[in-house]
Amino acid sequence: MSQIPAMSMWKEIATECSISNWDGYGALSLSPKVLVKAHAFITSLPSQHADFEQSATPEGDVVFDWFYAERHSLTLLIGEQSCLVYAVIDGDEEHSGTASLIGQVPQSILRILERLSAYSAS
Repeated sequence: MSQIPAMSMWKEIATECSISNWDGYGALSLSPKVLVKAHAFITSLPSQHADFEQSATPEGDVVFDWFYAERHSLTLLIGEQSCLVYAVIDGDEEHSGTASLIGQVPQSILRILERLSAYSAS
């Protein structure tokens, strides 16, 4: 999968969620800082990992989800902080953590994606 669908979805979310109350329930807008960080993350993501879902939270964060198979997934949150927050389900193992986000996808996240992609149905 190329990054074109991911970027198209990103532009839609960035536009829709850049205004306060975008959900009709008082959601915070995505700040310029969050928009820049999330865009940098997407553009530095290797194309073999570009098949993910994207959404925004009412708190003004961006969420990326990769679902490879039952009990093999990664959820990642990018917000105002200088790190990202993630949760992994890898078979019987579940763990979460943070990783520094300095302009590109952290190596720890790439290793998780590589491991989980082995369970892809493709």
